[in-house]
Amino acid sequence: MYQAFLEIENPPLPAKKKYDNFIKNTIIIGGYLLLLIIGLLEARLMCYYDLPYDCRKTINNWNIYENTTNILEKGMVLILISNLTINIKKIVRKLSLLLYIILFLITGPIFALAGEFPGMQTSLATFTVGFNISFIVYLSCLILITVLLSYELYIILRYHGKLYLVCYGFSRFLIILYYFIFSLLLSKEYNIHIHHLYIGYIIACLAHDNKFISWISLSIGSGIMVQGIGSYNFATIIQD
Repeated sequence: MYQAFLEIENPPLPAKKKYDNFIKNTIIIGGYLLLLIIGLLEARLMCYYDLPYDCRKTINNWNIYENTTNILEKGMVLILISNLTINIKKIVRKLSLLLYIILFLITGPIFALAGEFPGMQTSLATFTVGFNISFIVYLSCLILITVLLSYELYIILRYHGKLYLVCYGFSRFLIILYYFIFSLLLSKEYNIHIHHLYIGYIIACLAHDNKFISWISLSIGSGIMVQGIGSYNFATIIQD
């Protein structure tokens, strides 16, 4: 049988669409982590102008490394647990994304200003239940978060089903339980201070879909987290 000595190969196929998600996810992950670093720089800029007044102005290379590393590590956890790479693609109005970014950027300054009021900074060792500003503010925040979380759990049950609700609730419960148990155990030997970076981190962990409450949780929680690290450096729950 005759076979041509030279054969013209078929033209190469266009880039497969299966790589599109990889490229988009890489951009989304990089964009979110970059936003966290911008928030860190914003906190350092505010610190230069004594906002908050007790922020740590002097930092060294170790502080920069530790702060950046912990922000990136916690950022990756938030990307995973909030399904960010999936949910950001579901936003119909791209203007909403810009508003969430602005909310993230203004959360740090607002939280720093709020921390200037007496009684807003406390620890488990000095916290008292009664008619004082710390108790009133924390109780009000707890009630608000409880109401919003209860509503969110109802929405999850209604639209996503029981299995989704169990997975969502159990995963977030483990995160909160982890810090709660070690706070109680360590408070017997050390002065425990729940730095607001952890409060922001837990709030951000409540995000899970592309709806309003989730995006608000992620934006505000991330903003509080990076402001805490940027102003006071990364810290454990043990008061230093």
